Amino acid sequence: MLKERIERQNKFIADLPNNSITIIFGGSEIRKSADEAFEFQIDYNFFYLTGINQADTVLVFVKKESKTKTLLFIQKFDELKEKWTGIRLKVEEAREISGIEEILFVEDFSDELTKLINSFTNVTICLDYESAANYGNMNEFVSLSGYQKFLKENFSHLKFIDISQNLKLLRMIKSAHEIEKIRQAIHNTNLGLQAILKQLKPNKYEYEMAALFKYIIALNNNAKLSFNTIAASGINATILHYPHPMSKMNDGDLILFDLGSDNDEYKADISRTYPINGKYSEEQKKIYEIVLNCNKYIISLIKPGLTIKKLQEEAKMFMAKELIKMGLISDLEEISKYYYHNISHHLGLDTHDISLRELPLTKGNVITVEPGLYIKELKIGIRIEDDVLVTEDGSECLSLEIAKDIEEIETLMKG
Repeated sequence: MLKERIERQNKFIADLPNNSITIIFGGSEIRKSADEAFEFQIDYNFFYLTGINQADTVLVFVKKESKTKTLLFIQKFDELKEKWTGIRLKVEEAREISGIEEILFVEDFSDELTKLINSFTNVTICLDYESAANYGNMNEFVSLSGYQKFLKENFSHLKFIDISQNLKLLRMIKSAHEIEKIRQAIHNTNLGLQAILKQLKPNKYEYEMAALFKYIIALNNNAKLSFNTIAASGINATILHYPHPMSKMNDGDLILFDLGSDNDEYKADISRTYPINGKYSEEQKKIYEIVLNCNKYIISLIKPGLTIKKLQEEAKMFMAKELIKMGLISDLEEISKYYYHNISHHLGLDTHDISLRELPLTKGNVITVEPGLYIKELKIGIRIEDDVLVTEDGSECLSLEIAKDIEEIETLMKG
């Protein structure tokens, strides 16, 4: 993995402009109260290039007259702070994880960068304007917004450019190691869904199922949620990002789950829709089969050269034709009444991973396939989502182990 990390750094540096300083911030904790912070979230571009998951860290690439060097800034050792809030990386540990030889301290970041800037006659500052570390109330010298303000006030001759596109192009192509991380996240997600299938029944509450999933994935490898679990029963499932799973689950209704397990920061993103009483009604089966067949059809189409836009067009056409046959709509354009999101997004360190969506798919992309129909008047919302790897000449459904056929789900629910 260290070799791969160093290769990433070298690829990234190769595309940087000459006479430039590139700054990528890991981010800082955001205070929640006087003695507590929100759970820290590392900036994933920083993590991708360094493998380090620690607050108050900064990565700097210097490219001068085609010669390059890389600097990593971490927190100084603080005995009292470590007694209260945990151990920080030591210099040698940071070096071993990142492969970066020159390790400095973030407390000296501003002074060091000032020296670097002054060593250039003309210099371009490269910043990641789309970084998650740009947001929140963070230390002014370990966030883009704070440091860019400092630079503009003190160095009038600087030129600034955005290097977020460079990072997107790198992260869109997943290595074998990254794909394996995603596979494990999906497997862990399946363990959680299997537990749900055993416990799902009428008169329980949505939040019980969400809590069960969180417990099961934590029990396996101490995994975190990829994102807050959506557990939406009955008419609630027609709300795409149903936020508060509080309702009682009624006999005869369906429940839509959109959830995933995290594995070393890599995400799974899976949707399944189950009958609360263990058996789909005939009406539910008809709509479910449309969504399921669309899911399988789109997966069969995926190959290098296609775009997500084309997959979306195919999904809309497929489901529209089926709804016309059912008499639910009379015109192809009416599909937007019951299907109102996109068929796919890239997946990786972020659930909605950074990408250039307009580019054709290529080998190594991992994307979701998530058709859905949301029919409010019938109190039915169905989404079936899988995670799919684009291969050299087609695709591989990474989440094939997770049951989605009607007969298989009903059999599993019988126990």
